[in-house]
Amino acid sequence: MKNFIKISAICFFISGISLMSIAKTSVATGAWSDPNNWVPVGVPTSTDDVIIGAGHVVTNIVASQCQSLTVNGTLNCGSPMVLKIYRSYTVSATGTEQGNSGQIYFWYGVPSSVITAVAPAQLTSRVIYIFYQNMTIAAGTTISKPLATVLWYAAVVTNFGTVTFATLTSYGGSGWINSANSSLTITVNGFLSTAGTTLTANASGNTVTYNISSSGTTIKDPTAGYYNLILSGGAGKNLGADITVLNNLTISNSAPFNSNGYNVTVGGNWVKNGSFTASSGKTVTFNGSAAQTISGAAITTFEGLTINNAAGVSISSGTYILNDVLTVTSGAFNTSSAISFTMVSTAAKTARIAQSAGSISGNFTIQRYITVRDTTWCDLSSPVQSTTFADWANGAEIAAISYDPVYPTQYTYSEPVDYFVGNISSGTTLTPGKGYEVFLSGNYSYGNFPNTTINTIGVPNQGDKSYGNPIVSYSGAGKGSNLVGNPFASPISWNTVLASSVGLNATIDMYDYASNNYKNFGAGTIIAPTQGFWVYANSAPTLNIPESAKVVDVGNTQIRSNIVDPYFTLTFACNDNGPIGYHVLKINASTDASDGWDITDHPFRKSPNKTAPSIYSVIEGKKSVINAFNSSNETYSIPLNTQVGISGNYKIEAKGFNFMSEYTSVKLEDKFLNKMIDLTKQNVYSFQINTGDNSNRFIVHFSKNKDNTTVGTSSNLISDFANQVEVLPSLQGNIINFNLGETTNTTITLVNILGQPIANAITLDANSQSVNVLLPEGYSGMYLVKIASDKGTVTKKFVKN
Repeated sequence: MKNFIKISAICFFISGISLMSIAKTSVATGAWSDPNNWVPVGVPTSTDDVIIGAGHVVTNIVASQCQSLTVNGTLNCGSPMVLKIYRSYTVSATGTEQGNSGQIYFWYGVPSSVITAVAPAQLTSRVIYIFYQNMTIAAGTTISKPLATVLWYAAVVTNFGTVTFATLTSYGGSGWINSANSSLTITVNGFLSTAGTTLTANASGNTVTYNISSSGTTIKDPTAGYYNLILSGGAGKNLGADITVLNNLTISNSAPFNSNGYNVTVGGNWVKNGSFTASSGKTVTFNGSAAQTISGAAITTFEGLTINNAAGVSISSGTYILNDVLTVTSGAFNTSSAISFTMVSTAAKTARIAQSAGSISGNFTIQRYITVRDTTWCDLSSPVQSTTFADWANGAEIAAISYDPVYPTQYTYSEPVDYFVGNISSGTTLTPGKGYEVFLSGNYSYGNFPNTTINTIGVPNQGDKSYGNPIVSYSGAGKGSNLVGNPFASPISWNTVLASSVGLNATIDMYDYASNNYKNFGAGTIIAPTQGFWVYANSAPTLNIPESAKVVDVGNTQIRSNIVDPYFTLTFACNDNGPIGYHVLKINASTDASDGWDITDHPFRKSPNKTAPSIYSVIEGKKSVINAFNSSNETYSIPLNTQVGISGNYKIEAKGFNFMSEYTSVKLEDKFLNKMIDLTKQNVYSFQINTGDNSNRFIVHFSKNKDNTTVGTSSNLISDFANQVEVLPSLQGNIINFNLGETTNTTITLVNILGQPIANAITLDANSQSVNVLLPEGYSGMYLVKIASDKGTVTKKFVKN
């Protein structure tokens, strides 16, 4: 039994815990190591609860220990003091810890040992604390040790007080917990930098401050985020991982903060008085549940910015730049009219507003970068709810508003009268959804239009947009042509717009500065922000542009398409008259197309640049730049119209033969020179053309037989009238193309080989148009087509199998 008692006592001693603790109190000022300085007499041991009496200064410069320590007087710490405390450490209101050296070990004792102090002035800033056991810093405790490094080994410190340390150096398995309403301030780099250490700082009301003036600070990624985070001190702070701040993030004056390739999420207010460096492709997200504010001095640049707070986020002060994308997932984002919030556009990237379910209020400055080019036209639109032409002209090398009503430099288009309407006032409001034809002049003082950024200022357009008359109409005079515009500060998908709209053809036009002409686009087209474009109605139209049409930017040019057009093309361009542009006619054959005009064709739109060349065909009197015919035709011929604004040497270049692979023979007929060019062997044909030349000089012939000789070449033309009339076979009969200089009364008859009529005669006033003449259903055999007028008669013979 005696041996058992001895072993038990030894176990308790080894653990540093005694069942028989002794209160040992100082009796006077003196040394810790003086046994006569204590009552009862003796140097304190690990089983003693030590009290330094009020008014007493106890100096400790030796290795020492105690079970707990209460300082009502002064603990004077000196080197090489190592004081081991097994339980709690209390510095009362009358007590002080002082000295410029020494270490206090919170040694292996019992869980939940406590440090208690009343004010920072009571504790020396240099004495080092080293934790070997789990500790609690009691509520109301203030510890200020900005010059002392604190270490701990496989221990967890739970802080309820207000603590400042130089840094916290820890070893694997250690952790720091900031409890509710507590505060931790770090003044030196290296905070919890060892792998396996954890920081928990998400309790309500707690704050972690990095008040560090030396460079290279990496902000710790805590468990479940920070509650309040303050960045101060003169040196930069870098993220080492995505972080979440559940409440307020404060970037103090002269404290640079670099997101360093990571995302930031803030649930409270953002206060930025220092600098913030955002990372490309990364986002700052505001996702609180109560209303949040963004404020600060100088300029704040965001790359991505997300608003996801039903209670709303508002900007109260500062100047802001957005380089990438704004997403308002929920709630309202308010910049207020007094705040400068700029969405930047450069040669590399244009900022955008993504698909959003929330709302936006307050002014934005939405930029659009336009690349250097010759003075020319472009199609623009407004991405904001209300502004004027003055935005585009102010401070940019865009055409100044012309006050001469005869020669304005900005136009809208009226479909009902098929005419451009000039704008002569810089105060004219820009209407969302409407397109504007704008002349880029370089302020009339440059040889070309320089790289330019235009601004549009106002509340961004948002939400699903639906436009009817007068934005889009179908009256007949304009053949359903409408100049409209992308209303969003975002690229949009034409696929989505077309699927959402009513009464529109599948193809659109956008002005292309490189060709000085309109280009047509279809499926897969991305329409840039601030881009105007032409739509074509085939019935009473509704143009619907929903939020879902917004897409991620796939480039930064004014006109983009992410597909290769599936057409055989004829490009008409100048060889020697400089950059006056070019024009493209697209041709296709398919089982879905008819030989007459249908939705597979696309209308020609004349360039506003009068020097630009043009090439088009005429289908049933309609000029077209996409001509699709039925692929059942064994042979098919298309008369071409070519016009130039400057005389010179030009070329026609053929490409895309693979899209017409059934037609193995493709020939270009030059009626003026009586030449036939096999484009499958020579795909570029050069020639001289003048501004006053007859436009119907060329015909392109398609045949599925390589040895085919095409009927209707210039050798068969017998008169001036015949030179102006082309009779071509089609699957259903014939197409007759008129290119007369004046209106002429004309009669068309179809007769069999005996001269008997096989269809009703057609009488018309012919000028420049195409007429589709149909044979009776089931007819086969030889027949004649006769076109008679007072200018002459043309007769053609055909066989219908």
